[in-house]
Amino acid sequence: MPEINDREKFEYAKRFVSKILNFQCTGYTDNFLARRIDIRLRRNNLGTYEEYLHFLQKNPAEQEALKKELTIHVTHFFRDKEFWQEFTQNIIPELVRKKKEARTRDIRIWSAGCSSGEEPLSIAICLHETLKENISGFNIRIYATDYDKDTIERAKAAHYDEQQFQETRDDLKSRYFTKTADESYLAKNTLTSMITYNVGDILISAMPKNIDLLFCRNTVIYFNTDTKNDLYVKFYNIVNQGGYFIMGKTECLNGPARDMFQVRNARERIYIKP
Repeated sequence: MPEINDREKFEYAKRFVSKILNFQCTGYTDNFLARRIDIRLRRNNLGTYEEYLHFLQKNPAEQEALKKELTIHVTHFFRDKEFWQEFTQNIIPELVRKKKEARTRDIRIWSAGCSSGEEPLSIAICLHETLKENISGFNIRIYATDYDKDTIERAKAAHYDEQQFQETRDDLKSRYFTKTADESYLAKNTLTSMITYNVGDILISAMPKNIDLLFCRNTVIYFNTDTKNDLYVKFYNIVNQGGYFIMGKTECLNGPARDMFQVRNARERIYIKP
């Protein structure tokens, strides 16, 4: 990785990229940033940060390419089946009981780092499958955010290839998606009407408030430790009492928030705000 050991040049590169892309580089580990920038250097046959930054400033297409390199999107519907089984069988019924006891029908969910929409749509399917005809009795809103504008536009289009359904039961695919002429699938309005998509950087954008279910799975794995710890405390502050914070299995809850949230399911990285 060129020049990462030259702290002055590397720090300048981070500041430059942050300004050009409006991207919060300081929240990520140096090794991650260096690897991603290095990929773009080699792709463009450039050898130094200075050459690349000059090229980046003059080329809007390269700015978009670097954004995509820095915001990795690898996902599909119901990724990690065991989690979705736990969510459907236990977490949703538990949350519904709490709502009935509190005599409120509002359910607010945030999918942070939603990529092209597979996660919020999976959430919506689980809610339909669990609540069935009773779903109309709840005011459910799923907020879904991602840094990349093009990715959010794909999520809004709700159009998916067969490969995105590799862990999806056939009956769910046929019930909630319409097969199109080009052999792809379009999510039905019963799902998409529940979701509000917005472009947002999890580190600097305003967060939705009063959240009952906060999904942030495999989104912060390249953030540095201090950034993660600060973020988890912010999550705690926006989650309702009795609400849930759901992480990816590759992540661990550390820092002050570890003593603030309670473990609901350690294996599936589900925490609750007491």
